[in-house]
Formats: sequence, structure tokens, C-alpha cells
Amino acid sequence: MSDDFGPIPISRLKQESPGIFDALDAGRRVLVSRSGRVVAAIEPASVERHALSLATFALPHAAEVVHELSATSIGQGSPSRAVHAAEAGQPSLVTRNNKVFGVMTAPAAPPTLESVEASERVLADFERAHPDATPAEFAALAAHLDYSSQTSIAELPLASTGSKKVLLDALLTRASTLISIHSRANAEETLHEVIRRFDDDPSEESQQAVARSMVTLARLYVDEDRTADALELLDRAVARLEGI
Repeated sequence: MSDDFGPIPISRLKQESPGIFDALDAGRRVLVSRSGRVVAAIEPASVERHALSLATFALPHAAEVVHELSATSIGQGSPSRAVHAAEAGQPSLVTRNNKVFGVMTAPAAPPTLESVEASERVLADFERAHPDATPAEFAALAAHLDYSSQTSIAELPLASTGSKKVLLDALLTRASTLISIHSRANAEETLHEVIRRFDDDPSEESQQAVARSMVTLARLYVDEDRTADALELLDRAVARLEGI
């Protein structure tokens, strides 16, 4: 993982704005401080972790449901408002030229004993359900669970209790792992399986997972110059999110 950038005092966010976006573009987390204490963190935007927020940002009236801290707001406005919102549990998308570079949230809290025990149960369930899983898949799921214990409620990945939810996590983790090792065809097949299996499931978590899978699949299609297919999937994802 890249080294963090900062911490940057709130009073210097304007002066440090170019460096903030350079750091996010390079995959580095940006820390924001007040009186020497870190009060917010901006994580580089990721389809795997922020698919729902990224898809929501594409909606026609996104400003009504998504908090945004733009480069203009940092340079000319009052970025401290977004920092206060992050402290209160409201994430903000950090943008420049209508592109999302990062997500600002409160700094991660140490994991509780309950969250550690819950993660261990998920890993045990995953091992029982998938005895042939590779070490890379277990590592990816462990990282996924570690992230879920440190983020805000709005950005939490799917819960993983019960066979259906364990299957969802397993499929999404498999897709993420395949993408990381550049096995794109198998990743696309897995994402299609998520969509096929859970397309008609009315639960909110399943519908969010299907939308996230569509967004990830659309990004793969863009990389393959399949623009029309990507746009169709994004339209379907946005329509699905509007219905939740």
C-alpha cells in the first residue's frame, strides 16, 4: 500500500490542493488534521469499494443525494464543511472536472472485538462453502472484511451472514481477485453470475450487489472499447439504484 499523504491541516487544504489530487491519482490516501489530530481521511476512489457512490454520482440529480467536495470548493469555497460532515459520518466525494478522485470519511477506528469475531466467522463460512478457494481469494476476502470494519455505514460492503450473503461475498471477492490478476474473461463471467443469480432478489443488499457488478463490468467493457455495452450496463445500474 502506498504511503499516506499528510496529514494536512484544514487551514492548508487550499494551498495543498494540487498535491492532494496528485496523491489520490497515485493511489495514496490523504489525511486531514485539526490542531494536530487527524479528523478525516480521503481514500482514492475505487470501483470495488465505492461502486454505489460512483454510480449514484452519475445520476441526473446526484447533488441532491451525494455530498461533493470539488477542486473549486477546496480552492475557493469552504472545505471545512466537508470535513465536519465526514466527522459526523457523512462521506463526501472529492472531485475535479466532474471526475471522482476520492471519498472523504472520518478516520478509521480500531476494530472492535465483535467485528474481529464476525470477520473470523465469515472466513470460516467461506472456507466451508469453498474448500477449493485459492490463497489469493482468502487474502482478498480478508482485506475486504478489514475494510468493512473501518468505513462508514454508507460505504459498507454487503453483510455476510447466511448462505446467500456468503455466496454474494464469495462471488464478488472472486471477481475482484480475478481482476487483480488480469484474468478479465473469468472476472466478467463471475460478474455475470452475480447479476444472473441475484437479479430477481428483491433485498436491498442483493440489488446493490447487482448494481455494483454492473458498474464493474461496464468499466471492463470500456477498457475493451465496448462502449455501447458499457453504457447499457450503466443505464441499467442507475435505473436499479433509483428503484431501491
